Amino acid sequence: MLLAGYRIHSGNFVNVVIPDDPVFNAASWVRHQVAVTKYKDSERSTLSFFSQGDPFNPPVSLSHFQEDNESILDQDLVCWITLGVNHVPTSEDVPVTTTAGKSMSFYLIPYNYFEEDPSISSKDAQVEYPST
Repeated sequence: MLLAGYRIHSGNFVNVVIPDDPVFNAASWVRHQVAVTKYKDSERSTLSFFSQGDPFNPPVSLSHFQEDNESILDQDLVCWITLGVNHVPTSEDVPVTTTAGKSMSFYLIPYNYFEEDPSISSKDAQVEYPST
């Protein structure tokens, strides 16, 4: 029996330069590209507006969610995915930095859910050939 799951695919992972700096306690998610925790109603975000007041001892933090070290087997899960971009400023950024090519995304791809490509059984497939 093959184990089924999901693959996370992204080209937008970026490591932080100084991940052990204490100021990152307020944004502990930057230390992980992917973290998985057991779902809890009380853990809806890894950041709080109040974290800016005390970044060294934040009221909400991903590291707090991980400290209980709970089993995630057969549980509802939350996958915390960190995306980032290294931005090199250019003249095209002025007046706004939302220029082409600066978007971030990830794909959640099924893994071993089917024994073969499920589109094989598609009866309405159509092949288009270029005309000469």
